[in-house]
Amino acid sequence: MIFNSDEGGKPLRGLLGGETVRVAAAALLSALCLALSPWVRPTWASGGAIHLTIATGGAGGIYQSLGNAIARMLSSSVPGIRVFPQPSGASRANLALLESDQAQLAIVQSDVLHMSVKGLAGFRRPKVEVRAIASLHVEHLHVVVDARSPIEDLTQLVGRRVSVGAAGSGTELDARLLLMELGIPYSRMRTDFLGFSESAERLKRGEIDAFFAMGGIPLPAVAELSRSIPLRLLPIPEEVVARLRGRYPFVEEGTIPAGLYGDHPEAKTISVRANLVCRADLGEELVYSIARALWERIDEIRSAHPRTRDMRLSEALRGLGAPLHPGAARFYREKGMLN
Repeated sequence: MIFNSDEGGKPLRGLLGGETVRVAAAALLSALCLALSPWVRPTWASGGAIHLTIATGGAGGIYQSLGNAIARMLSSSVPGIRVFPQPSGASRANLALLESDQAQLAIVQSDVLHMSVKGLAGFRRPKVEVRAIASLHVEHLHVVVDARSPIEDLTQLVGRRVSVGAAGSGTELDARLLLMELGIPYSRMRTDFLGFSESAERLKRGEIDAFFAMGGIPLPAVAELSRSIPLRLLPIPEEVVARLRGRYPFVEEGTIPAGLYGDHPEAKTISVRANLVCRADLGEELVYSIARALWERIDEIRSAHPRTRDMRLSEALRGLGAPLHPGAARFYREKGMLN
């Protein structure tokens, strides 16, 4: 839910109805940068702040550190709001948190977002509309094995114990799409559904043979694991990448550089984009302020993870899995990026 802090936890939505609320103090309106938003009501004048939650991700992934950085930046730079990060099971769980109004902002993989909005691949359309604010960074699919194992290509995963990512996660979706393309259903493996950190720990202990992980590089859980055991990244054949790109609009070609996780060669793979999204019912002024702050103070976000250093305004509209929120669209029109 979204709460106003001086109302003892009463939800804003529902108290407003269709009424346009005016705040008398012009100086306060200027300071808040949220004038005439559908969210504004008289309690602004007494110093209240809108509380928002951003759904992030689990330990060992980029979403958690990135979401924490976005929450800190927005809380300090957009007057009148406080943003709190919520750890989660990542993309699919984040959409559920948006739907239930336990979060109003979220980081979601473009592929999961696309499938959800369209109701494809077993994804149920959310009961509330989701809108995009920005494309953040590129994420690469990792297929990780112990370098001392005999597994050297994806076909050798048959009969092995493999973690395909947390159930319902973006990693699990991409693992499933790739394995389907290779003709390897889950039934031909001993499949576990584990998050990044647990997958890495299980591989280290020899309890699984391989794991999938989709994330910005370097992926913290994989980097940490590489300091304990030697790793091999299984490449995806170029013809398989080409077929996936032709079949799914959100898939891009990717490369994990040699030596990123110890002594291993370059690995060809697939990539998607991480999107910052919100509930469609957030006010236009509010989302405009969020988009503006995100790109005007991007240096604060780039300190969260090495991969976020590649975040650029020029690519903010690339690989979006949902339509833009009107507030975000207004910001990009001002920048000359939309007609």
